[in-house]
Amino acid sequence: MITVSASASAYLQEAIAHFRHVATVGALDQAVVSHGTGDYASAGPTASVPAGELVVAAVLTGGQPRWLIPGSSQMVPYLVDAHNGSDASDLEDILSSAAGPQQGGLTLGLSTNWYMALATFRPAGASTTTTSPGSTTTTSPTPTSTTTTSTTTTTTTTTLPGTTTGVTSSHNQSVSGQSVTFTATVKARSTGAGTPTGTVTFKDGPSILGTGTLDGSGQARFTISTLAVGSHSITASYGGDATFTGSTSSALTQTVKKASTATSVSSSANPSVSGQSVTFTATVTAKSPGAGTPTGTVTFKDGSSTLGTGTLDGSGQAMFTISTLAVGSHSIAASYGGDASFNGSSSSRLTQTVQ
Repeated sequence: MITVSASASAYLQEAIAHFRHVATVGALDQAVVSHGTGDYASAGPTASVPAGELVVAAVLTGGQPRWLIPGSSQMVPYLVDAHNGSDASDLEDILSSAAGPQQGGLTLGLSTNWYMALATFRPAGASTTTTSPGSTTTTSPTPTSTTTTSTTTTTTTTTLPGTTTGVTSSHNQSVSGQSVTFTATVKARSTGAGTPTGTVTFKDGPSILGTGTLDGSGQARFTISTLAVGSHSITASYGGDATFTGSTSSALTQTVKKASTATSVSSSANPSVSGQSVTFTATVTAKSPGAGTPTGTVTFKDGSSTLGTGTLDGSGQAMFTISTLAVGSHSIAASYGGDASFNGSSSSRLTQTVQ
């Protein structure tokens, strides 16, 4: 059995201990453990080793990358030896190294937190010297010249604590254009394990809305005002850190409704005279907490009779010009029909006097 003296997960210790080529190699030469977050896992470099050593790199990820690309060391490519759990745990090897420092590397199918253990082993029958605190063991391939003293090996296994992630909304239901803040709360599953750190990714279904950084209380926030009218499946995904594994919240259904509007109408000339051109201008605005500029069509009426229509411009105004109003008083109103984001509304009546 091979034991690596370093802080690593139980999987990494076991992967090297049960490596399929263990019977063909000699003593452990170098061992390095590293961890990080991203789509490239690496460990090393080790101290320089002679040519011909076995190089083994085992990786464990918080997520499931689904695929990987093995790296190389000293320009010698690795071969993938084992896949597990949609590539959540993998092992790659080089059966005969080139001389020099050795480096482990794997490109992952997605960005996640990872641990990697890198170990090199001398060829079977090679002489070895292994030093640990307080003792030394020397072994020679010649049976008549072997001297052994006691050796103490300490193995530390680190299992990252799990987390739970929840997400809440500052306004649910909201309206079009309204600012909504999503708050993710990440907690350790074990009491007293500490407060997770790092980044939370907020998603609407499969689409990423944005990210937030956890504060000292384990909360991250993201604010958005551009959610379309309808239902949105919001989740928060914590990527983990050096101490804690990642987790994803249950989906929160955020409902966004159409925003209310207010419509007003004005006249370019009031009073006017018979035959004079008069332009009626309708202005449509979003009512708080909604925001944005309504689009669509406004209908202008004189009492119950439709005079004509106008299309809202980029400032939310529509105009209609007429020169055939009869002498007398006219009750003018503007009616906005609404659009995909805003409800319709009608103005108060304007009395237009034609002399």
